[in-house]
Amino acid sequence: MINSTNLVVSKFARTLFWKDSCVVGNIATDGRWIKIPASTWENIVNLVNTADISGLSDERIRKIVEGLCQIHVLIDDTEVAHESPLNIQPHDVALELTTQCNLKCKHCSYSFGGQNYEELPFDTVIALVKWCSNRNVKRIILTGGEPFCRKDILELIKEIRIYYKGSLEIMTNATMIGKATVPSIIENIDRLHISLDGYDETSVTAIRGRGVFKRVTDVIYELQSENFTDISLSCVDTGDIQKITNFHKFAQQLHVKPIVRRLNLKGRADTNFQYENSDRVEPISSDDTNMKSICHHTYSSLFINTRSQVFPCASLREMKYNIGEFSAEKLEFELDYPSMAPIVDIIDECSSCPVRYFCASPCISQNDILFSNKEYRTKRCNKLRENLFRIIWE
Repeated sequence: MINSTNLVVSKFARTLFWKDSCVVGNIATDGRWIKIPASTWENIVNLVNTADISGLSDERIRKIVEGLCQIHVLIDDTEVAHESPLNIQPHDVALELTTQCNLKCKHCSYSFGGQNYEELPFDTVIALVKWCSNRNVKRIILTGGEPFCRKDILELIKEIRIYYKGSLEIMTNATMIGKATVPSIIENIDRLHISLDGYDETSVTAIRGRGVFKRVTDVIYELQSENFTDISLSCVDTGDIQKITNFHKFAQQLHVKPIVRRLNLKGRADTNFQYENSDRVEPISSDDTNMKSICHHTYSSLFINTRSQVFPCASLREMKYNIGEFSAEKLEFELDYPSMAPIVDIIDECSSCPVRYFCASPCISQNDILFSNKEYRTKRCNKLRENLFRIIWE
């Protein structure tokens, strides 16, 4: 039974208006939405603000309120604490061990592979691992750059295992994993996430360089021969549908888990690819539209770079997304939580658009790329706005 005295409007609730109608949804959960008369929404907000129980005696209003609760626009006041990141308890933590990389992939978002690089100090890594262990973090992901560029990588993962019993995983291009490395991986690592970005010598060479395909597949076969089978293989979607189809078939043949990643148009990727390679969203009906335009999992995953700076995820490494830093001496995070607002509310050309939340992606990083660039933003608007307007308002 709904009690209006306990209801509040979620801080992630957003409204769009057109003529006498109003679209209401939660931009951070699953993005479900409903369209109601604007006057009805005003009445419901007033009902909630004044805790007017008598307002629910209207059957039509009561059903709409129930619907708004189902899509998390209206929440119980006891749920407000769950919308705040103050008591941070991440499910997984990614550690950038190094910015060094032995490859210069064409789609690299951070242009790794140069002569200058940084490493997260050994002692800081262990301090972070201890923090994760004390907080019961489920997964630690070691990433880079290329983690195996570190000369002390085997010693490091062995030391990590002394303090951490959760899932220890490595993101790698696998080209620096030799036979001598395999026993240490089998003993200490739970899962390998290998980037390949193709399905044969030609397709992989086009992105990652000559000889990479064979080196990676040889490593996979070697690991599998030793009964290490928890391996995922990833491919960045650069707009070639046939390539992705072939990649899935190849992963199936290799008996590894295929993962397709979205192209992140930063660094070398922005030089070698265009908007059309990264955005292929084409809504066709109300069933495949939603208002989810900001990541609800912000702070459930943390990324710590080589300077001990903390970010909401590995795709948000720019300083404007920095939420604090880790102190190895104090063995704690010193964090400041900025208010994450959807970019379509910030950009002048988008802020009054009556379909803006349907246009934005849930990925903050992707939104930053597509909407901060005027050329990309205009192309996206021309591509989506008319169709979205028809679906939402007509």
